[in-house]
Amino acid sequence: MQEAADAGTRQSRCAVRDICFDMEEIMTLRDGTVGNSYRVKGFGLPKQQEIRLAALGLTVGTSITVLNKKAHGAVIFNVRGTRLAVGKKMADLIQITDEKA
Repeated sequence: MQEAADAGTRQSRCAVRDICFDMEEIMTLRDGTVGNSYRVKGFGLPKQQEIRLAALGLTVGTSITVLNKKAHGAVIFNVRGTRLAVGKKMADLIQITDEKA
């Protein structure tokens, strides 16, 4: 009986966390505005691409600044003092949130 109560409590906590997490506006790198700073929240990339970006300094929690967005969808951004560019498909799979959040 106690286990069922504990499971219900855990489920309630998860629901509260989910609500709090949903309050934070998460967008893709491609949605970012030129000149604004953001924090990386996650990746929807294949593992090899994620490892490559980590080697270049782009990891979850990293602060980035969008420098330029090209008409064909590429995004140029500053991460840890280095300018990086990613294509449209990769920019759509990098999740960010406002630096202020």
